[in-house]
Amino acid sequence: MSRPLSKSADPFELARQGSLLEGSPAPADMARLAPSLAADGGEVEARLACNRDAAGQAFVAGHVAARLPLVCQRCLEPVAVDVEADFRLALVESESEIARLGEEYEPLMVEGRSVRPLDIVEDELILALPLAPMHAEPCGTRVREHEGEKASGEAETRKPFADLADLMKSKHS
Repeated sequence: MSRPLSKSADPFELARQGSLLEGSPAPADMARLAPSLAADGGEVEARLACNRDAAGQAFVAGHVAARLPLVCQRCLEPVAVDVEADFRLALVESESEIARLGEEYEPLMVEGRSVRPLDIVEDELILALPLAPMHAEPCGTRVREHEGEKASGEAETRKPFADLADLMKSKHS
């Protein structure tokens, strides 16, 4: 049974029912993601499948894909970046349950038997953001011209350690 992403839900009940949550939330509705965005807008598609494995562990497996307006770290202009993440989260209510999880799961601590599926989507998008988003093609940033460059465009070769070598020679003399 497919359901839209809701405001809050009991994930253990969703897992018991084998529920599927799908939606296209607006990035502007994600308060923790918003400061990373260069502008309003963007597209997000999310799919969360809640179920139980053969051992009875309740989990949420999902996929999020988004095209987000971020700030290029080369030119500081907006750049649309595609972000994707697949995840498999075990629903746990205590830290002792975390120690018993297999490697195939990341823990999702559930307090009060309620979670916002939108928070899960937001967490995964934040984790998938590139450290330094940049345009795929050179974005027109220009290296500052050095004072010693010739008018013809040929740069004067500067060797920063040459002075050090001279200093070392004079010190040993």
